[in-house]
Amino acid sequence: MPTTPAGAKKPADRKPKATASVDDDTVTLTIGGDEFTSRPLHDVFSPKWLRLNRRRDEIDAGYTMVEDAFEGVRGFLDAWDGLSFKEQADCIGELQAAMETSLGEFMGSST
Repeated sequence: MPTTPAGAKKPADRKPKATASVDDDTVTLTIGGDEFTSRPLHDVFSPKWLRLNRRRDEIDAGYTMVEDAFEGVRGFLDAWDGLSFKEQADCIGELQAAMETSLGEFMGSST
C-alpha cells in the first residue's frame, strides 16, 4: 500500500474556506477563522456612490465595493489579500447580492 511522504500536504492542512453571511444591513466575511463585518451597506452604497462608480469595469467595481464596504475594518485587507481569486470572486458575489437586496428594498424594488 502506498504511503504519504513525510511533510506532504493533506486536505485537512488547508486553511478554512472564506464564507460570507448577511445580517440586516451588514455583511460578515469569515477569512481564515477571523470574522470581518462591513460597514452598514446603506451608509456605504448611497445614490452618490452609485453615480460616482457606475462606469467602472467589473473587476474595478468589485474591488471598489469591497474596499468601501470594509473601509477601516482592522486587518481586513491583509486577510482579503491572502484569498485566492475564486475565494475573492465568491465573496464579491455575496457582497453584490447583499447590496442588491439591501438597496433594492431601500429603493422600493419589487425583486
